[in-house]
Amino acid sequence: MIKKLLALMVLVAGVTASACWFTTVNYDKCYIARINTAITFYSDATWTGSSIPCPPAGTQDLPCQVWVKIAPRDVESPYDAPAAIHEALLQYKKLPSGSWTTFKDLHAVAWTMDFSKPVELFGPNIFDPPGAVANDEYLVRLYFTDGIYENAALATNAPEGGDATWRNQWVTKITISGKRRPQ
Repeated sequence: MIKKLLALMVLVAGVTASACWFTTVNYDKCYIARINTAITFYSDATWTGSSIPCPPAGTQDLPCQVWVKIAPRDVESPYDAPAAIHEALLQYKKLPSGSWTTFKDLHAVAWTMDFSKPVELFGPNIFDPPGAVANDEYLVRLYFTDGIYENAALATNAPEGGDATWRNQWVTKITISGKRRPQ
């Protein structure tokens, strides 16, 4: 009986500790910062609470570089452990009626990085949907989870500009130019 009680206490302590790793508030400032080099979505002056007013990414040449801004976890104590992200995804959906397709999936990402600028978290020239032609429109969305919390539910359809579940900073619209960027 004592062993079971101790095991339950250890389990509850572990779940409680892991629940503090990364909260939905910490995901607010993790966002799509720009597409290629010309589009910048954020500056400190435009940050308002838990939402960033991100415009569409505009017309872009393929393959696109998706730059992501990662905010450091809010540390409540000097003894807090670094945030442990279990998975980060980039997904796209062809408009008007496509379905969400994962085009990059990262697991157990090492978050020792420069938080002051956007990073090529998913690698260079990552967005290049097959069969894309001039004037095709796509939504691209960014997803994070630590295995407990997530920025938004993957099962929820994310509209352009976000909604109550998928915030604006995690979803952007790209129109394809029909031109190719050098690689």
